[in-house]
Amino acid sequence: MAKQGGNLAVRKNATFFFKLDIDRDGAVEKSDFTLGAQRMARELGHAAGSPGEKRLLEALDRVWAAYWAPADTDGDGVVNLFEYLGALQAMSAADPSGFKTGADSVAELQFKALDNDDDGRISVREYVAYISSWGGARSEAEVAFALLDSDHDGAITKAEW
Repeated sequence: MAKQGGNLAVRKNATFFFKLDIDRDGAVEKSDFTLGAQRMARELGHAAGSPGEKRLLEALDRVWAAYWAPADTDGDGVVNLFEYLGALQAMSAADPSGFKTGADSVAELQFKALDNDDDGRISVREYVAYISSWGGARSEAEVAFALLDSDHDGAITKAEW
C-alpha cells in the first residue's frame, strides 16, 4: 500500500512539474517562471512593464531562487524532473512532518505572489489567474479554490494555504 501512495505522489508531482514547464522543453527554468508571471499579470489586467507585472515577476523570481535554483544540482540552469523529484525527497527527509524547513518558506513566497492586491488573502480571481497562467483549467482551479478555502469565506488565508 505504501508503494501505491508513493507512486501516486510521484505522478502528482510530475504532473505539477510539467504544468510549470510552460515552453514544453522538458525542464523547468527561470524563463518558465517569467512567462508564467507575465501570463498571470495579463490575467489580472496588468500591462507589460506595469507595477503589477513587476511585483509578480519579483515574487516568482524569489520562488525560483529559494527553491528551484537550488534543485538544479548539475548547475545547467534548468531543473529536470529527476532533480525536482530529488529536491522534494530531500525536503521530505529533512522534515517528514510537512517540509517545514523548505516548503514553508516557498509556500510563503508563493502566497505572496498570488496575493496580488497584498491584502493577506488570495481571492478566487487571483487563484484562478495563477492556475490558468500555468495552463490549468479555470473550472479545475475553481474546484481547488473551494477545497482550499476551508472556512468558505471566499478567500484563502495563510493558514488555509
